[in-house]
Amino acid sequence: MTRKKNRLLSVVAMFVAVPLALAGCSSDGGGAGEAPGGNDNGQAAGGAETLNLGVHVEPTDWSPSRVQEILFPFTRQVYESLAEYDDSLNATPQLATDWTISEDQSSVTINLREDVTFHSGAPFNAEAVAANLEFFANPDTGQQLLGPMAVVDSWEAVDETTIEVTFAQPIAELQITDLLQSWTIGDPASLDDSTRGVGTGPYQFSEWLPGEQIVLERYDDYWGESPAYQTLHFRVFGDMDSLISGFESGVIDVAVDVPSLDAQRLESSNTLLVGAMGALIDQWRINPTVAPFDNADIRHAINYATDRESIVQSLYQGLSEPAALPYSPTSPAYDAELAASLDYDLDRARELIAGSGLPAGELQGAIMVSSADTRTAQAAQILQASLGEVGFTLEIDVLDNAEYTERMLAGEFGLVFAGMGNGQKYPTRFTTNSIYRISDNPVNALEIFPEYEPAVAAANAAVLPEEQEAAFNHLNEVMVDAMWVPTISYQPTLWVMSPDVTGVDRNIDNMLLLSGARPAS
Repeated sequence: MTRKKNRLLSVVAMFVAVPLALAGCSSDGGGAGEAPGGNDNGQAAGGAETLNLGVHVEPTDWSPSRVQEILFPFTRQVYESLAEYDDSLNATPQLATDWTISEDQSSVTINLREDVTFHSGAPFNAEAVAANLEFFANPDTGQQLLGPMAVVDSWEAVDETTIEVTFAQPIAELQITDLLQSWTIGDPASLDDSTRGVGTGPYQFSEWLPGEQIVLERYDDYWGESPAYQTLHFRVFGDMDSLISGFESGVIDVAVDVPSLDAQRLESSNTLLVGAMGALIDQWRINPTVAPFDNADIRHAINYATDRESIVQSLYQGLSEPAALPYSPTSPAYDAELAASLDYDLDRARELIAGSGLPAGELQGAIMVSSADTRTAQAAQILQASLGEVGFTLEIDVLDNAEYTERMLAGEFGLVFAGMGNGQKYPTRFTTNSIYRISDNPVNALEIFPEYEPAVAAANAAVLPEEQEAAFNHLNEVMVDAMWVPTISYQPTLWVMSPDVTGVDRNIDNMLLLSGARPAS
């Protein structure tokens, strides 16, 4: 029996916002055996043996606590979590068989599957889950899963197949299932090796040649239904143009994270898979400590001068939707009436500019954009044109991507266009993003907007539906009043598949699901 106290509570302020579950891919290698309907050499029914996929970037850190979009093509092939969501946030068991939340919602008892092994052959059990939670709660190893562990007080392996997790305060059911969906479980023996990862998923690592290819093989002892394809062959392309050419020439069957323009062009003769709306959200990040953006009227004018429809069409060719709040439409904090009140309105923006109290010579500022991302420049140009119509001059400052990223994370900017993840989870999920962070906020938002942190804390403490409604409404009011992060649109994740392949899917976090992939005929 193992009982562990969470060390994170003494380091991080108490709040919960659960990020995407992350996996890694790298293991001892080894092939897989016969699939249902297959034969001795691992050839799947219908003659399928290898599914070829193309990526234009590859991971360098396979740790299970590393949350990076570049890992999402591999995550759910190798690693699994205790639960999984459908698009309506209904949680279903995965490595857990079921769970029971205590009456006061201060703990959860999780029952685990008994028929699961890691790719190494080691057993999956409560001790293994406890080791993962310790890894996530460790400030030295927790990485992007560190913040969500702040709500966890302790955990105990009750027996081989049962673990009890106690929270630092009562929390909502959706926050609890967010945690279960977030905790991607790896073999404890491999957690400290970021160059490899051993999970329980349908595929295990076989080969990684950096800059060339990543090969996964079907796991012979997988507890679930055996995948159709014996091998997943990920080819690494130097750039997106090469990846698209590889898809069009038939070198790959699946193109990962395709730009909207290419996806629209290829859709007519191929299959287009669109990611979950809200998994990624585009926003303006405004530094409220830098003039003239320290003026609330200027920040509100930027919101009303944002032509969201034009940005969606220009950046995503209509394969997305405008958004004015940092949640997906399915979020319990989403307020359609409030969102509509924040729509594009140049007359309102003009009134705010005129009422800002700033002299004409100070009605100007700069937006920082990356030379490596044409989207940031396109969005900036659209905003520049709109603000110009209402009397505000916006200059566009183009930086190389390394400097752009460094300055954005450090809060050394006036205005930037950037993305935010996990708007589809519990409403306070966004508070782990840098611009919204409760601790180490890069633009000192907590000092400037003192109502923000208590509003987040109240939303985290709201357990009953009526409490949540009031808390979410107040949080929305505080954010809209401060308006240092106007929301623009849902950022789409797009995959294009050859018509010869079917069954490729994604989860709510836009991680690829390939266990059901198979030949179309």
